[in-house]
Amino acid sequence: LRFFGSDMSMKLLVAVAGIFLISGTAWGEDRLDDAIRLERGVTEEGAKSQKVVSRLSQETRDLLEQYRLARQKTDSLRVYNKALRELIDAQKVEATSIESQIDRAAAMEREIIPLMSEMVDVLERFKALDVPFLFDERTRRIEGLKNLLARSDVSTSEKFRQILEAYQVENEYGRTIEAYRSDIVFQDRTQTVDLLRVGRIALLYRTLDGSNVGYWSSTTKTWEELSDDYDDALRKGLSIARKQTVPDLLKVPVSAAPSLK
Repeated sequence: LRFFGSDMSMKLLVAVAGIFLISGTAWGEDRLDDAIRLERGVTEEGAKSQKVVSRLSQETRDLLEQYRLARQKTDSLRVYNKALRELIDAQKVEATSIESQIDRAAAMEREIIPLMSEMVDVLERFKALDVPFLFDERTRRIEGLKNLLARSDVSTSEKFRQILEAYQVENEYGRTIEAYRSDIVFQDRTQTVDLLRVGRIALLYRTLDGSNVGYWSSTTKTWEELSDDYDDALRKGLSIARKQTVPDLLKVPVSAAPSLK
């Protein structure tokens, strides 16, 4: 520097300083740009990370809700399964009881079939010994029961019900009074008469012209004549049975029926 002189040295120093200043300013700007880019990158990465965190947080809440619902369903299924097990246990007990009842019913059916046959036979014998009122109707009922017993398409309970119903009908005959018109054979001659049934204690007839009255004798098993003294009572009884007059006391002949054997 001395060689070139003081002015020259100063100019060179300023030039060098300017070069360094210019170089330093450019380097600083580069560093600033790098810092800005770094900060921007960090901000962007932070935003991305926040999105990831938000997404994971939402997924965690969703999974927690699904878990809570699954727990509720599990608890409900546990209660339902308990109730179902109790129901199954009760049904097993009931099934065992039903099987036992079926076995007993099968044994009863084996016993009741002969019983029903005997009941129909008793009913037929009873009709033969009874006073002969509604003979054809009662005969058809008994024949229908016999045919019913031979049918395989009718349940045992239905057969038994109809037999009991026939017994109830026969039982009602003993508690009612009835008037109807029919043919009877009297003294080897068939004639149409008005019949009056008073329970089972008396079956009386009156000819349509009123010329003859009589009754069925359970002792002789024949129709027998009555004196004219019974005509008024018989006419009154027919009116009562037809609901043409109010009920009243009647004088009727009674004969004892033979015992059922």
